[in-house]
Amino acid sequence: MSDLINQEDVKLSILRGIADAHQDYLHLSGGEWLEWAPEYFITTSIARSVKRSIPLDIFLENNTREAAQDSGAHGKGRLSKLIRPEGRIDILIYGLPDSEENIYPKVVIEVKHRVYSFEKIRPDLERIKGLLRRDKTDNTTMQFGALAFYISRNDGERGKSDNRIRTILDKIETESIKFFGESCHVELSYNLYVEVKDAWTAACIMIIPKETSV
Repeated sequence: MSDLINQEDVKLSILRGIADAHQDYLHLSGGEWLEWAPEYFITTSIARSVKRSIPLDIFLENNTREAAQDSGAHGKGRLSKLIRPEGRIDILIYGLPDSEENIYPKVVIEVKHRVYSFEKIRPDLERIKGLLRRDKTDNTTMQFGALAFYISRNDGERGKSDNRIRTILDKIETESIKFFGESCHVELSYNLYVEVKDAWTAACIMIIPKETSV
């Protein structure tokens, strides 16, 4: 059995998880949008959605240094401060065991709430980049990464809500592609929902090292 995790399954599960979180918070709060929920509410919804599609072990809030060591991305020397080695990763998907005892991290997912510019997600992209590949000589079990995020906007002086969101998404996609350069294939996917004068989106940036992109 192949140990490659299906990228499309992960992407669709992330988008579905964000949409589920939006509807769940509407129900819990009596009508408030996901905008007002804590970020962790989205993280757990995404994790449940991924688990329904991919029957592998999923862990929340793993230590970054431990994940780098487990995946083989640590390499030689100290980990870069840019990946915040003492911090925690929102979601890690572990793959099929390479032996009877050991399983290894395969996919890293970071979650961000209220994203309105590329700078809001830059630190998370730094972490994903570091975990996917420190340099060309390192062997890592990480196959790809994803950045999940939510945006909402209303009509205003700057234009219609849906157009405002699309403008933000276009800028984020452009900057993300520039950020990873030739090292990774970057793909932004999103579902945009318009409700009268307000709009919100479930969005996902897939980050795949070019030697493993499909």
